Amino acid sequence: LDEKEILLKEIHHRVKNNMEIISSLLAMQLRRATDEEVRYILKQSKSRINTMALVHEFLYLGENLAYINLQDYIKKLVEDIKELYISQNTKLDVDLHIDKLIFSTNRCIQIGMVLHELCVNALKYAFKEDRENLLCIHMKKIDDKIHVKIRDNGEGLEDVTSLYKSDSIGMQLIHSIVEDQLDATIEFKNNNGLECNIIFSKDEEEL
Repeated sequence: LDEKEILLKEIHHRVKNNMEIISSLLAMQLRRATDEEVRYILKQSKSRINTMALVHEFLYLGENLAYINLQDYIKKLVEDIKELYISQNTKLDVDLHIDKLIFSTNRCIQIGMVLHELCVNALKYAFKEDRENLLCIHMKKIDDKIHVKIRDNGEGLEDVTSLYKSDSIGMQLIHSIVEDQLDATIEFKNNNGLECNIIFSKDEEEL
């Protein structure tokens, strides 16, 4: 059993390292790119890979080789996203309330990728340097459902329905994970900024 645990830790460590190599290669290309659109695409790709690598880092460093404390993962994920996308001149407060939830590797990656895309969208479109910015991320377990709310205090969207049919890679990724993998419902609305609510069944047992 001890040998098996050591082997699993080594696998997670190597997966994390391989992802970090890919991330470093993208960072090298990012430094050489001059076109702003290309630079943003490379930055997004680097950030998405980091989101997945972070899961394997928590598994490698943690005591449990199959499950992760979601609170710790989301807190570190948001810190990494802020560091990559927010300039020093932009003030951003994060209202983070995550219930104590334990999820598998796959579920954490699914949730992490969705939160990553929604947070990056808020950082790109809602927040500005000359104002106080607020990002709310709440995740609660109510009965057998997980309720996720992400809200910014930006200007919102004139046509919220456009988010359901957007052809951007980020929104397509969100809808693909939410609908096909989490089997969840998703709702966008204006509420002193843009708010996204996601509800899915908690079909994994907590440890």
